Amino acid sequence: MDSHKKPFRVYLPLEMNQSFGPEVVLGVARYAASAGKKWLLSVSDWGEPMPSPESAGGLGAGWRGVVGRVRTRQQEDAWLASGLPVVNVSGVLRGSRLPRVQTDDRAAGALAAEHLLGRGYRRFAVATIAGQVWRDRAAAFARRVCRQGHRCSRLNLGDVTPAQHERLIPRLADWLARLPEATGVLAVSDLLGRRLSDACRLADLAVPDRVALVGIDNSELMCHLADPPLTSVDVNAEQ
Repeated sequence: MDSHKKPFRVYLPLEMNQSFGPEVVLGVARYAASAGKKWLLSVSDWGEPMPSPESAGGLGAGWRGVVGRVRTRQQEDAWLASGLPVVNVSGVLRGSRLPRVQTDDRAAGALAAEHLLGRGYRRFAVATIAGQVWRDRAAAFARRVCRQGHRCSRLNLGDVTPAQHERLIPRLADWLARLPEATGVLAVSDLLGRRLSDACRLADLAVPDRVALVGIDNSELMCHLADPPLTSVDVNAEQ
């Protein structure tokens, strides 16, 4: 077969067990269909590990381009060495050498603040974890409410993985219980927002009367696992 007749394979190394990855894949698929591009999209199946950049460098899979989340300098170096065209859809690295399309995390944090301000809340807090994306969301939220003359309490949980979030619930419950009545609280991700919801139930804090929770990412699963369902900022990953 001539090389120009080979299928144009696009590799999407994205986590498919979270809402962001499937939405990005859906956006790429819909773009390809609307633009008449005969792309074959390579996506890791549920539960399967994603191939490394080094395996892409061998071109054994015939990939012609990559759209994925590149979070470390080591990953970036490996993708650059592969010689493949790569678009990074993660905002973790600052000053990335790869072309990038990322969520406007500052706008997301500010939008969460606007929502709570519009609902009449005048006391605010934010729970965050380590990482540039989360810091940007939390800082924008705090700036927006402080600009209106309000204070914003912060809880920095440090460098914790999603697998460690559940064990944080008692700590979150204690923090929430010490906040003033009718406080609007931002969780920098829906996963953390769900744990804050669990913590409210543990501390017997009514949502949204005692504590109003807002997350970011609009993960349908995480939002509906919260009780009541979590309000969240949609980052429009598909677009």
